Amino acid sequence: MSDLSPLGRAALWYARRGWPVVPLHHLCADGCCTCHRGAACRSAGKHPRIHGWQAITQPDLEQVRGWWRRWPSAGIGVALGGGHVVLDVDPRHGGDEMLAGLERQHGELSLTPTVLTGGGGVHFHFAAPAETPTVTIVLGLELKAAGAQVVLPPSRSAAGAYRWDVGAHVADVPLAPLPEWLLALAWQRRRSGAQPLPQRIIEGERNRWLASLAGTLRWRGCTESEIIGCLSVLNASRCGPPLDERELARIARSISRYIPARPSHDATSVPMSGGRHIIRRDVRDAV
Repeated sequence: MSDLSPLGRAALWYARRGWPVVPLHHLCADGCCTCHRGAACRSAGKHPRIHGWQAITQPDLEQVRGWWRRWPSAGIGVALGGGHVVLDVDPRHGGDEMLAGLERQHGELSLTPTVLTGGGGVHFHFAAPAETPTVTIVLGLELKAAGAQVVLPPSRSAAGAYRWDVGAHVADVPLAPLPEWLLALAWQRRRSGAQPLPQRIIEGERNRWLASLAGTLRWRGCTESEIIGCLSVLNASRCGPPLDERELARIARSISRYIPARPSHDATSVPMSGGRHIIRRDVRDAV
């Protein structure tokens, strides 16, 4: 490894742990990205410099060495999926407050490898089912899985350097399982944000569409009785023939078991405090 740059040695260290690392564009001396967009790049230092990185599921040590011999200043990214996901918290869009509210409802996140990003955010690395979707839970809170990648320390973006949080370095802490409530919210959000409701819902499609609509309503905080009311109106106006009222009640009752994704006013207004989720400055440097 003596012929590799510090970034190259760090990339190889991650690869030896089984993480499928990818080289990222980096910042030039003038602060511009090395991609063809240069100063106009909105993801300077954060996006891959190779094509087809989404298909990388296992690290190839010789390939990793070759990449960083060719681009010694390249940042380090990890292709997610295959059981490795990241909860991306962006406080600039209220993600920290939203997470604090959700934790008040469901309990705090387990200790897991945690990166403090250059822009002041947090990346929580978790183990999750391979089919876990990449989805925006709410503005400022995104679950990244297959088809996504995140930056690893000691890389640097235009916003600053990435660091492992103290006590949450991947060398010291294993990936915790993604909380079941967070996985449920991700799937609920994926289902609720899919397609517009058809003008006419035919037999055989009624349950699927009305359950999807019920999920959207529950996501936005509607009660069981409110969900039944909305489903009844659309069942009468768009379903041919309409579903039985007892089936509508069953759908609403089933969906209402989920806790709404958006917490109450009181919960969301409480900022992170007193715990490891504060954006801390006492961080461990690169690998």
